[in-house]
Amino acid sequence: MNQARRYIERVISDLNERFPWEIEYDQAVAEFLFSIEPVLEREKSFEEARVLERLVVPERMHTFRVVWTDDTNRVQTNYGYRVQFNSALGPFMGGTHFHASVNMDLIKFLGFETVFKNALTGLPFGGGMGGADVDTHSLSQNEMIRFCQSYIGALFRHIGPNVDVPGSGEGVGTREIGYLLGSFKRLAWNFGASFTGKSTEWGGSNLRPESTGYGVVYFAQNVLEEKRFELRGSRMAVSGFGTLASSVIQKALAAGARIVAISGSDGFVYQPDGVTQEGFEFIRNMKYSGRDEIWPYAERFNLEYVPGKKPWNVPCDIAIPCAFKDEIEKEDAEALIHNGCLALIEGTNRATTPVAIQLLQDTRTTFVPGKAANAGGVVVSALEINQNQMGVLWSSDEVDARLQVIMKDIHDTCLAASTSYGDKGNYLMGANISSFERIANAMIEQGAL
Repeated sequence: MNQARRYIERVISDLNERFPWEIEYDQAVAEFLFSIEPVLEREKSFEEARVLERLVVPERMHTFRVVWTDDTNRVQTNYGYRVQFNSALGPFMGGTHFHASVNMDLIKFLGFETVFKNALTGLPFGGGMGGADVDTHSLSQNEMIRFCQSYIGALFRHIGPNVDVPGSGEGVGTREIGYLLGSFKRLAWNFGASFTGKSTEWGGSNLRPESTGYGVVYFAQNVLEEKRFELRGSRMAVSGFGTLASSVIQKALAAGARIVAISGSDGFVYQPDGVTQEGFEFIRNMKYSGRDEIWPYAERFNLEYVPGKKPWNVPCDIAIPCAFKDEIEKEDAEALIHNGCLALIEGTNRATTPVAIQLLQDTRTTFVPGKAANAGGVVVSALEINQNQMGVLWSSDEVDARLQVIMKDIHDTCLAASTSYGDKGNYLMGANISSFERIANAMIEQGAL
């Protein structure tokens, strides 16, 4: 066993002993650290400066109660969280998730991933994440306002434009960001670039809702160009029925790709000739009406509907999972490989199980992790902050142009790092090593803090 592997195992063992109940976070750390073993073996200064020991411990963790009154005048109490993970590159920046499943383990895992995703953009921001264990679907509008006011009342002293900029996330859209920002302004006497995901009427950026999906397609385009293959005319399978999947389909159609499979919560539709613009508009209208099932689309256009299955067992050139964590399992990867898939590009974070990733890599099927492919959301969040600081609102075309350039930069950075370490096209290794090196060097240059 080499020195780098011993160092990694020592750090992981210590973390597991200290926090054995944080299963998801510990797993994410282990997977990341083992992937950067080559850089630790090449550059001994990272171990000498104890970078890993510092990297896996957040700079600050805030846990607080969120007390609010529901519409029946009954007092309710929830847990709120904000993890400020690493600020070596700049102020913390990361989303806010309101969902019943939120806990510290999940927030630490998401915050850890965000550190490296933000680093990949090349922009001056660190990583953080926050949220609360509340079921937003059960709250009325007035209850949501009161909940957001209480959440910010406990947190406002620890966030701000030059400290930590929270953004949108699961259960937190433009409406909720408005309530959070309104409370923050009243308490902190500060507007500034204090939140991202705002309405364009009061400081938001054009294309913020679509940016993650658009960025995924731009990354896919660069991957295919590296393979001497064009996005136009390529066959694409997409899972999911939310904003991410919708934005991927929209941008891919505009680029001339054929969307041959799409899915909802009930199954998927196979359409060898590709989704038409009329079909996409029908799907988008279903999404806006709150539907997440795909069968009405199949029925309306007389298409092949496969109930209860995922859309990975059909011939395609590109697979883009946009539904949920671990949706690509070993058998899905085997089906994609068998059907000649060139690349699996994650829209959702950690959409692919470790076993499936290994299988894809063993067969030289390109795999791109979500931290690289879906960085478009954090890119436009950073651009939103820049616009706020300058007091301007860029047009959709200008934001899109900047997004396209940065996504190409991310692709090229990942590709160069993988090439440097002898495994050209291993985007997982490239993303992890390039982001780690940027953060680790900054930590060393700023001293042992």
